Amino acid sequence: MTDFRDQIRDLPDAIQELMRSELLDVHVALPAVVKEDFDPVRCSVTVKPLLKRAIPAADGSYTEEDLPEIYDVPVAWPMFGGFQMTFPIAVGDVVMLAFPDYDPGAWRSNGGVTGPGDTRRHHLSGAVALPCGLRRLNDPLTSFNTTALEFGSASGIRVSVTETQMRVGGNADAAALASKVDALASAFNTFRTGYASHTHTDPVSGITGTPSFTGAGYAGGASASTVLKVSS
Repeated sequence: MTDFRDQIRDLPDAIQELMRSELLDVHVALPAVVKEDFDPVRCSVTVKPLLKRAIPAADGSYTEEDLPEIYDVPVAWPMFGGFQMTFPIAVGDVVMLAFPDYDPGAWRSNGGVTGPGDTRRHHLSGAVALPCGLRRLNDPLTSFNTTALEFGSASGIRVSVTETQMRVGGNADAAALASKVDALASAFNTFRTGYASHTHTDPVSGITGTPSFTGAGYAGGASASTVLKVSS
């Protein structure tokens, strides 16, 4: 902790410098990089803050110091009403750290309405990781969709949703529902069977016969996608 006593000239100065000193350990939000593999059991990560702490000097300048790595930081996933959204967090990913009024560790262990345990406010030890994916200006999102809700792989298949359509991989072709295709194929098979049993006589040759088909009728199921599942 910086010694501000050489900057104090009177009581107002003393109060101001005391506040500045205390605020050095008060944190609200910081970007941080993931340093170790995500722990799926504890649902936590080890992170390193990406911004240094600026410490004021007597001459009005500032010195900078690294903030330490923070271990076992819980990840706050979007999770409501029995549904959840998760991502495969990897080393090198950037998260946004939020620092609650009190360390949520006691609540994580005990549940319910509980005492804070650690009474330090907005402290580094109480960090919570928000997987929001803040990016540098020289490393922007690629192929950013400005007209639709979009999710998926940064380098692979994406799903985009507009007011009237859902597209997979940017393809505007329609996705056929297996149940609809099966119903249409069943009707075709019925027609095929009836037509195959039809007999007619050639008016010129006088030969009577039935139509000949090659290949079997549609058996159903082949139209179902192993990648895209759609319910009617």
